[in-house]
Amino acid sequence: MAKTISWSDRAYNIRERVSQSTTQTWRRRDIERLFEVKRASAQNLMKLVGNVQTIGSTHFLDRSSLLAFLDEAVAADRVSETVARRQLVTEPPPSTTGARGIKFSIPQDLRSVMAKDLPGNIQLAPGSLVIQGSDAMDIVRSLVLIAQALQNDLHTMQALLDPPPPTPQIESNEIRSMFERLRAEEAARG
Repeated sequence: MAKTISWSDRAYNIRERVSQSTTQTWRRRDIERLFEVKRASAQNLMKLVGNVQTIGSTHFLDRSSLLAFLDEAVAADRVSETVARRQLVTEPPPSTTGARGIKFSIPQDLRSVMAKDLPGNIQLAPGSLVIQGSDAMDIVRSLVLIAQALQNDLHTMQALLDPPPPTPQIESNEIRSMFERLRAEEAARG
């Protein structure tokens, strides 16, 4: 038999609160208040909802994933069976346990790096950025340089990365003919 869910009789009201809320990202504390549960239960709920996003050490759910979960719970004959079914297929949220932050200090001579100063392993082209490196950390160091160049030389970096503006399409045959005549006259003079 499935475990009793403390909020099962309030599933519809919880769903209504979420649908009427303007909150787009729901953190663990928000889930605790919403479902009136403790920390561990809120963490388990987040796992059940799925699509847990992480920024730093903070896990959060987007509104649409939470609503989808609540829709499923409200439509179920028994919320506890829906929760039990979800528990069988859930993936744990990304773990930050043991993860170390990547810390780089940019040497003084590279703090003023400009687009023209980027090394050859970084290739910039309209709509494309290619980084080659010997390993992940080498690529991360290049990303740090790119971030610094963007901060110092944004306009040049944009000019290198932005695709050229599209050539205007001429819809009218009359205008197209006029441009063709002008080009022909210019070529005849030149």
